[in-house]
Amino acid sequence: MAGRRDAVLAYAKRLRLSAEFARVRAGLGLEEDVSYLEGFCPSETAAKVKALAEAESWGYLAAAPDDPAGVPTLIRNPGWIRAIQPLLKFMGTLPGYAEADVSPWFLGFLSLFFALLIGDAGYGWLLLGATLWARHKAKPGTSPDIFRMMILFSASTIVWGALSGVYFGSAAIARLPVLRSLVVPRLDGFVEANSAFMMYLCFIIGLAHLTLAHLLNVVRLWPSPRFLGQVGWIAIVWAVFFLVGNLVSGKPLPGIFGPLLIGGILLALLFSNFQRRVLKGIMTTLVDLPLSVIGTFSDLMSYLRLFAVGFASLTVAGSFNAMAVGSGVRSVGQAVLAAVVLLFGHSLNLVLGGMSVLVHGVRLNMLEFSNHLGQQWTGLRYDPFGGVEAEERGRNLEGKERS
Repeated sequence: MAGRRDAVLAYAKRLRLSAEFARVRAGLGLEEDVSYLEGFCPSETAAKVKALAEAESWGYLAAAPDDPAGVPTLIRNPGWIRAIQPLLKFMGTLPGYAEADVSPWFLGFLSLFFALLIGDAGYGWLLLGATLWARHKAKPGTSPDIFRMMILFSASTIVWGALSGVYFGSAAIARLPVLRSLVVPRLDGFVEANSAFMMYLCFIIGLAHLTLAHLLNVVRLWPSPRFLGQVGWIAIVWAVFFLVGNLVSGKPLPGIFGPLLIGGILLALLFSNFQRRVLKGIMTTLVDLPLSVIGTFSDLMSYLRLFAVGFASLTVAGSFNAMAVGSGVRSVGQAVLAAVVLLFGHSLNLVLGGMSVLVHGVRLNMLEFSNHLGQQWTGLRYDPFGGVEAEERGRNLEGKERS
């Protein structure tokens, strides 16, 4: 049936549309002789519903939802921010109606994580070329979001790879004059002494990521006194950062460490669950506070995976390079074998890098960042009847089906 694939898919789509129409019709409410349909619409669309109802002589009633937990979430973002939507849709995650839309922050930090985890400008150019080719070959009407996302991720990887001097894990390529001039000495991937700085840089990234989560909560809670609880958590995050830097990177503890930690704990204890019955709020916070502070230490340590995976990727690439051309290429047969080894090795490394982005890069956004933000991802997708596919229904639901 391969030759009839498009026809079969088109027929399946018509069946889905017909089934949806039947489902909505069967869901009509009935009060005596009056049938009614109930659903959600964006507030800015209510005027259009009112105008249509008046034109068709329908009765209508518009009201704000009683329970935000049952309201679907509709997110509208500029095109460059929508680039993250394919990944969020793949994971089935959507913020609840009362939760924050963190798409811009998710996209920005995941682009950075992608660059650090892949860590190779050569791989970045391959990904960029493959993305542009796929976009060129895509069928008309294909959503551009996934291509935008991959272009951004590829460009981030190219920039980071150029700054760290990593191209297919080859030190020889990195020593070329033009490429060498782009390398930042402290980021040079082939200088072993830079490892300590790279680990500390990962902690700095974690500090920025978790601080941002609590800053967003400060903005959300203002002017409620509970915003002071989030200020306290920012102080705790910074104190834990200084502690992690001391234990892992040997950085001396600054004099502000003690006041930050004690002051942060007091603010979090008093204001995180602030209410009229102050003592009850304090006791509610106190139950989880010790484990939450310890968890913050663990969360910051989690960002070390950015260095570890990137370093492992560089090591694997270098190992395959050594196996392929380490002893030189002296014949056609050796050249063919070297090409096979290089193709297999770098393909495997790139696939493993892509998996690490899903396992580690996405995790830092969905777990560490979301936990500090208080994001539950409990959203229900807004999928209106007669919405984005209304025109298709008009074309496909003909005759008896349409009536």
